[in-house]
Amino acid sequence: MPRNDDAPNTGWQTAVEVSSVPRILTPFSGIGDTSAKIYERDFVQNGDYWTPLALDTADSVFTSAFLIEETQPQQIGNGLVQWTRRFGTVPSTFSHFSAEQFTFFGYYDSFETNAGYRDPLPRATVTEITNTFIKSTDPETDFPFASGDQKLLSQNNRGEFVGYVDANTTPTITTYQGYVTAGTQIVIRDPMIERCYGSGNIWRKQVFKAEAQ
Repeated sequence: MPRNDDAPNTGWQTAVEVSSVPRILTPFSGIGDTSAKIYERDFVQNGDYWTPLALDTADSVFTSAFLIEETQPQQIGNGLVQWTRRFGTVPSTFSHFSAEQFTFFGYYDSFETNAGYRDPLPRATVTEITNTFIKSTDPETDFPFASGDQKLLSQNNRGEFVGYVDANTTPTITTYQGYVTAGTQIVIRDPMIERCYGSGNIWRKQVFKAEAQ
């Protein structure tokens, strides 16, 4: 039965937006990106007829934004509930920079003779963090780690991972010193995949690179 004389539809059975315009949030603007947007819309409905909207439903106006979350409906009186729907875009790829401590490989031109020796080298370094995004219900399949996303490790000829490079490791000392001379970026941390907005089916992958030293 109707719950309010001025109900915009029979008994408020259908959700009605009560926000005049959506609130627009740009959660990554502090690191230089404005393509990530969250649109928040407030709705009212007869609580007896409330059902959650399916994740990934496109916003009615900003159709490149998809439902990532709905808040818990709150009673506001006369049998009505109010809640918020949040719609998020799939951001464009972007990079930002950070500073962190990292230990670069030591050098053993010949491990046995200590020729061409350098201790593993701890340094404060500028890290480039590349962010890529996807909308998926199966990120393990749709958003795999590529070979270039993996942290660069040194492996000796016995298959052990070691903290140095020499003539018998992969990469070799010659190859790695070539990276240093050329200022080549190497991946210094394992990549990360997480929900872009903390909820929903939009995912962010981060890859961490710094110039070899």
